[in-house]
Amino acid sequence: LSLESSSHQKKGIVRSNVYMPLVPSVNFGVIGPKEGAINAVKEGNFLRCTEHYDLLQCYYSISAGMPVIFSNEGEREKAEWVIREDGKVSPVEAPHLCLATQPYPVVSLVARYSINR
Repeated sequence: LSLESSSHQKKGIVRSNVYMPLVPSVNFGVIGPKEGAINAVKEGNFLRCTEHYDLLQCYYSISAGMPVIFSNEGEREKAEWVIREDGKVSPVEAPHLCLATQPYPVVSLVARYSINR
């Protein structure tokens, strides 16, 4: 499962430490070139990076505006996702939110029907 963007042509979710180091110890999910998009496997409600085995999860809490990171640490409920038929990815704990690129280029949570999704 390639984490490519359906709303941004030729873009996908990449690890910030590869394309845009923001904080050396934190691997934020950011929008980058499609060729660098994370490949993930769905394990139950988890999305695990096949290269580094990190889970995609909310950084601090499950709330609007919160960025996502790749990590093996943290609370498991912040790493559970549902992939909807329309391709939107939402936290299991907050189905009214989905992944988006606002503020660009950091991938964060926004209202599911936001224009920023």
